[in-house]
Amino acid sequence: MSQKSTEQNVKDVINASSRAISKDKDLNLDVNYLQQVAEPGHNLRENIESIQLSRGDADRQALLQKYKLLMKN
Repeated sequence: MSQKSTEQNVKDVINASSRAISKDKDLNLDVNYLQQVAEPGHNLRENIESIQLSRGDADRQALLQKYKLLMKN
């Protein structure tokens, strides 16, 4: 059994919170998380900004879905 990458864990958490916000258990967003948190020499500030932007975009999409302003694919 292989462990998920840190990047995949971040994406899974963002998707889980988006499903909770939207109340749509099938919602699965394409999370644009660009940083490798576990990569040696990573820039912590850039990683935090990337997570915040990804989370903000996911929350926006979840709220649009919740109020049916976003069409499902």
